[in-house]
Amino acid sequence: MSWRDDGSLAATTTVRPAAEVLLAEGFVWESASNAYVLTGDDTRAQGHAVQAAGARLARLGIGTALRTAPRPSADIALPSAQSGARAAARSR
Repeated sequence: MSWRDDGSLAATTTVRPAAEVLLAEGFVWESASNAYVLTGDDTRAQGHAVQAAGARLARLGIGTALRTAPRPSADIALPSAQSGARAAARSR
C-alpha cells in the first residue's frame, strides 16, 4: 500500500483473495492507476480499513507494507551553499 499525494491509499495485487479483502474493506478498483484505492476523506475510517485489511491479509499469509507518498524531486533537493559564505566562515 502506498500513500498518494491526495491522502488516499493505493494497493496493488494479482491475488484474487487479496483483491476480495481490499474490496470488502472499502478499497475501490481504479482502472486509471491500475490499483485498488481507499480515499482519504475520513482518516479515522481509512485507518480502520487499513488495519482490518492488513489483519485479514495476514490470516491469508499475505504480508503488507505501507509506504509514504513519493515526494517531488524539487522538495528533495537541498539548496547549495554559496562558496563565498563558506570561505568567510573558514577564515574566521
